[in-house]
Amino acid sequence: MSFMLPEKTSSSRPSLIREVQERGAKIPGFISLAIGNPSAEAIPQAALKNAIKKVTSENLLRVFEYGPTGGSVGLMELTKQRLSEKKKLPKDRQAFIMLNGSGHGLGVAARTLCCEGDEVYFEQFSYPCAIYAVRAVGGKPVGIPVDKDGMIPEELEKQAKSGRGKYIYLNPNFQNPTGLTMPLQRRKEIYRIAGEYDLLIYEDDPYGDIRFSGTAVPNFKAIDIEGIVLFAGSYSKTLSPGLRVGYLYGDEKYIKPMEVIKNVMDGQSPLFNQLIVQYTLQAIDYEKHICRICELYKKRADAMIRALEQNGPSAVQFTRPEGGMFMWVTLPEYVDIDTFYEELFRQGVGAVKSEAFAVDGKKTGHAFRLNYTYAPIEQLIEGTTRFAKAARLFCRE
Repeated sequence: MSFMLPEKTSSSRPSLIREVQERGAKIPGFISLAIGNPSAEAIPQAALKNAIKKVTSENLLRVFEYGPTGGSVGLMELTKQRLSEKKKLPKDRQAFIMLNGSGHGLGVAARTLCCEGDEVYFEQFSYPCAIYAVRAVGGKPVGIPVDKDGMIPEELEKQAKSGRGKYIYLNPNFQNPTGLTMPLQRRKEIYRIAGEYDLLIYEDDPYGDIRFSGTAVPNFKAIDIEGIVLFAGSYSKTLSPGLRVGYLYGDEKYIKPMEVIKNVMDGQSPLFNQLIVQYTLQAIDYEKHICRICELYKKRADAMIRALEQNGPSAVQFTRPEGGMFMWVTLPEYVDIDTFYEELFRQGVGAVKSEAFAVDGKKTGHAFRLNYTYAPIEQLIEGTTRFAKAARLFCRE
């Protein structure tokens, strides 16, 4: 039998992030700065345990039977209230669906919005699952050049003139992988172009609450007067990644069709998990909990920066994120990235090559993404020091 997979399936590349974890597992004393997990200290284990007890003490048929496709009404109301009060997102004509983590929305959106050959615009280094979600439906991910403020509006407009675009994918707060935050003026410029060329904006904001320095920037959805922004949020980074609870929020004329597509894909997201999150939110001071996470991650980000400054070469540049989970470290052009990548394994530390995030798979860059939230701080410092010393060796300093 010679069954052939379609190109939209066969063109997907293996995960370089997973490769680091799999190879590192075979190396004694290996420290991974690759995985994008929150710290165990950021998970409110006692509150989650109590919430599980409450769910299981109630009428279990409520969670063992099928539930609404949209999700837990109670959790949706709590979330909508916070989005309105804390983030100043609009309420009129907006609809809501719960997801299996915010990443679930990437596939739902692509399936709902894209036909084969349609273009979706990304910053040139972006979240891989968002890229693959577009490819999986036959869409064309297009990388747009960036500067220190994110996607360059003039470059976006050049590409948008093709008339084939459907939406712009953006992770504007503490972007994965670079850690950068897009300033308000740049957001307004991108929003103007989206409106002019009939593009939606998919605002992926799983890290937005984790701001530990600087001043908060209004979300795209907060300035969305035309109803063209789909806002994706998550409880994975602030409560529990394993529960897989996220959501999509936007104009009902887009969200309602997505709910239909979601129903075809999975029927519903587990109500059990949503109730755990709902009862946890009702039991804790969520804002204080987020403040504690921010304090924790600031210490870790500062520790990573010190280790890079004290042990790394002057030729290496790195971002200084104001929040989120990642730092972007760029090596000089003369350094062979693949050779350096292998050296990191010999030094017992893992980081993710910029190639993993390259939208077009060609302009793969000279950078690495480092995570400062997952490893215990002693390992974080040691792992960053190993990375920095390897960089010094390759930069001949």
